[in-house]
Amino acid sequence: MLDLLIRGGTVVDGTKAPPRPGDVGIADGRIAAVGDLAGAAARRTIEAGGQVVAPGFVDIHSHADWSLLVDPRAESAIRQGVTTMIVGNCGHAPAPLARPEDARHLVLGYVESPEVRAGWRDVDGYLRALEARRPAINVGTLIGHNAVRVAVLGFEPRAARPDEIRAMRQLVAEGMAAGAFGLSTGLEYPLGKAATTEEVVELAREARGGFYATHARHRNEGAEEALDEALAICRTAGVPLQFSHLPPRVWAPDGATARMIAAVDRARAGGQDAAFDSVCYGWGCTSVASLLPEWAFEDGVGALVARLGDPATRARIKAYDRPFYRFVRTGEWDQMALYSSAASPEYVGLTFAEIGARLGRDPHDALLDLMIREGEGLYGMLMAANSQRLDEIQAAIRHPACAVESDGLTLAHDGPMAGVHHPYTYGWAARLLGQFVREDRLLPLEEAVWKLTGLPAGRAGLPDRGRLRPGHAADVVVFDPATIRDATTMARPDEFPPGIRLTVVNGQVAFDGRAPASTRTGVVLRRR
Repeated sequence: MLDLLIRGGTVVDGTKAPPRPGDVGIADGRIAAVGDLAGAAARRTIEAGGQVVAPGFVDIHSHADWSLLVDPRAESAIRQGVTTMIVGNCGHAPAPLARPEDARHLVLGYVESPEVRAGWRDVDGYLRALEARRPAINVGTLIGHNAVRVAVLGFEPRAARPDEIRAMRQLVAEGMAAGAFGLSTGLEYPLGKAATTEEVVELAREARGGFYATHARHRNEGAEEALDEALAICRTAGVPLQFSHLPPRVWAPDGATARMIAAVDRARAGGQDAAFDSVCYGWGCTSVASLLPEWAFEDGVGALVARLGDPATRARIKAYDRPFYRFVRTGEWDQMALYSSAASPEYVGLTFAEIGARLGRDPHDALLDLMIREGEGLYGMLMAANSQRLDEIQAAIRHPACAVESDGLTLAHDGPMAGVHHPYTYGWAARLLGQFVREDRLLPLEEAVWKLTGLPAGRAGLPDRGRLRPGHAADVVVFDPATIRDATTMARPDEFPPGIRLTVVNGQVAFDGRAPASTRTGVVLRRR
């Protein structure tokens, strides 16, 4: 007897096969059968007429490393059909960890929680901590280059010595042995940008058997050269490349997106295993610390915060001509907004132009004032900027080597992660299926589902997820293709999407279209 029978739906199986009528039977946490199951007996039957039945969505690029620990319900994920996430991206990860207090500097969306203490020291310890929290979704991790660097060099923004590279290689090797899916870097971020290409090559060698994901060194001017560096790193190290966040930002040279996609095509034609992923939104999210020059971080965050109060240092920072977001140089403060702050929650959701007006300050000074107020939690203070062109995002997503990513956290309307939000988190998968597929007709439905399921599962090395096949893990989503949509706006970024009828995680109903289940059935995944 089946445990669950989803009957009468339109099966879109995660392989790019055309939609077809069919039933899906589940037993013992696995897909038991797909097809005409009219005579099958089941303990529970769910009618799915008029609905799409697909594999649970796989997010290959998430920053839920910390939010899953603090609030393992993962409501923003299961309410839009996301059943699996790969965390540890952009070099940001909470392991390895030399000192518990370093965790707040190594992850995005850090918040204090009485239930979570960073008592682990390595990737295995972090994964065990996740297991103890019993997440509602499945989660695997990459090894974050920032964490590896800080564990060996502390917060010194300099090139590593040969002995330090050897020590970092050992940490990567240990993380891979513990089940990490690969190595990630964030070479544009303060904690990663001092790394040389040679350093990254040596660390990537230890990630063989997994993959290398990179938030590249430059995403404005120099974006094309940064892709060339990433391709060279992977050719030399012998690992697959998963290039994060293509296309580049609006300040890249005209035509850069098309040339970068062509460069990936050439590499693939030459036999290199190279692919990329893209968000669905023009508004990008990152740490406010990314706006500061590298020299500002000498001697650590405490020294940085003290420097921000010095008029001469502040003037030098304001004159910095290559910030992460060029809106700082052009003075377009209405194109950047605060999206997470422990010390200044009253300003979350406002643009820096609005914050400056409220404080009676120049917006740049207002931003630096908020950084001082944030103190040691600076890396966890998030902002967003309108930094990518929609037509270039759509060009990337149309490409067969492009998976779709959230780049977000896992959040909920209540509990410890309430108030930390970006549309990435609440609406990314629904935006692809509603806006890009139904409204814009950018992709056929079966191809869009594949970009959310079979493609990212294959890139991550998850052979039994991302497809509706007998024997595979029973991660399933049922949605209404006529009503699913991203309900978020920049003013209301935490709206759950309509149109999701059912989310099943490892054979158990996690969301029934009305409310999440009280039992969480996600598992922590380790690379085989």
